[in-house]
Amino acid sequence: MTDSLISRWDARLQAGSLRALLSGASCQSPFGLTNDSLCDFRGVRIEESLHKISISSVDFSDALMVAGQFAAEVSDCWFKACRLEGNLGNQFVNCDFTQANLSNSILRGRFVNCVFSLANMTNVRGTGLFFERCVFEKTNLRKASFYDSRFVECRIVECKFGSGSLAGSRFEKCMIEGADFSKTVMQRVTGID
Repeated sequence: MTDSLISRWDARLQAGSLRALLSGASCQSPFGLTNDSLCDFRGVRIEESLHKISISSVDFSDALMVAGQFAAEVSDCWFKACRLEGNLGNQFVNCDFTQANLSNSILRGRFVNCVFSLANMTNVRGTGLFFERCVFEKTNLRKASFYDSRFVECRIVECKFGSGSLAGSRFEKCMIEGADFSKTVMQRVTGID
């Protein structure tokens, strides 16, 4: 299904400013709404920087962004099985990154009620991040570096860390089960037994 979602964005549609399509009060996707009533941007190739805008109720599943920025106020969006390499930040609330490939990305800001289950977050970097009530289940976090970050009421289950850093990070009221922190820099980390 991924190939068909990507190929439907022909050159004419792709050349249109994604920023303009996303900045309206109502869905402006040429494909309307998904069955889940989200604005349908599945499979879109993101080739421009999206910042200083608010984005809500959009399905970016299977999207591709290999450069640029996605630094916006984002809420109630899906990024399932997408590939986002670049800068992601500002604020993401109620977003689903299940099976997303975020490897080599730089994260900034706040992530609240977000799901990162089965995501590839290898070599992801960020400083001063805030994760609240987020779910990391079977997430690949090898070589990830989250410096001076806070994890509040998060679920971290069967995740693979290693060869990265959590230095200076705090875990508050998190449920952590079966996570592998071997070879991870853990200096000044609090809240992990």
